[in-house]
Amino acid sequence: MGDACHAMRPYMAAGGAMAIEDAAVLSRCIAGFDDLRTAFSVYEATRIPRVGEVQRISIANSWMHGPTEDVDWFFDYDA
Repeated sequence: MGDACHAMRPYMAAGGAMAIEDAAVLSRCIAGFDDLRTAFSVYEATRIPRVGEVQRISIANSWMHGPTEDVDWFFDYDA
């Protein structure tokens, strides 16, 4: 779903990364719940905080500015 659901600025390869994460989380939610309404609710609750933070940093275009910027939160995220 990626950019179709939460468009990103063209920085950090964030749109592609969010699409891959979305697929992983959504497939686990659908497999883990018999009720699709519950699966989608859990999916949304899981993704909104993560995507919001990535969008915020992407909009500010401040990612990796500075010598001590920690990027593990983005690259080491375990969907």
